[in-house]
Amino acid sequence: MAPKGLTAKEVVQRPIPALAVGVNYTRSSALHPILFVGALAPWPDFEVSVRQTIESFRWYRRVVQHEQRSGYIPPWNVTIEHTRVGDEGEVQGRFNQHVSQLGSAVFRSQEIDLVLGDFRATTAAYRRVPDVAAATTSSGQLRFVGELKTPWVHDHKLAEALGGGNERHVRHIFGQIARYMQETRLKYGFISNYEETIFLRQVLDPAGHWELQYSKDGGHVAPNNLDWVEPLD
Repeated sequence: MAPKGLTAKEVVQRPIPALAVGVNYTRSSALHPILFVGALAPWPDFEVSVRQTIESFRWYRRVVQHEQRSGYIPPWNVTIEHTRVGDEGEVQGRFNQHVSQLGSAVFRSQEIDLVLGDFRATTAAYRRVPDVAAATTSSGQLRFVGELKTPWVHDHKLAEALGGGNERHVRHIFGQIARYMQETRLKYGFISNYEETIFLRQVLDPAGHWELQYSKDGGHVAPNNLDWVEPLD
């Protein structure tokens, strides 16, 4: 029986495979000693905007992936994770396989001049190295950056942090990616632990002040007038 072709729209609406975590793995927090101290607020209507964009976008019905027509996936199939991970580097590798690789194929199928991958593959002159970068295919111009953490370390659990009422911890999580966005002058970025992702954007508020907005509603965090990031004591 011939395999079933999946279009770009079908693929982006599916979850990525669950990680296969090894019997041994790192246990320490990988959050950098930097705190985001600028104005911070939820990204208004983020989920609604995403859904509207997906439905209103004029998708080319180009096949980017295949699956068995029956829908059955045997436990030895390569679409299931078999590579064991135990540290951030391996999580980054699996993210690039299942998000950067597939996302770049989707962009190409829709004739969008964008590719995901290694920051050093871009033309950005920046001394730090974000874990993930999106750039134009034609010129390598940087468009947005991402930071990855392991999902099993408690300090890296994103939804729990946003809903836990610990503002300082939230600002600690955002510190590293906020620095990348500020120093590269990028409007968009994200932080992910592979299982959870928070999308970020820098915007001017109605009063003309810069604000960092995040995609999951964890309640409004009061702004202040300090610089955007500062080292933790």
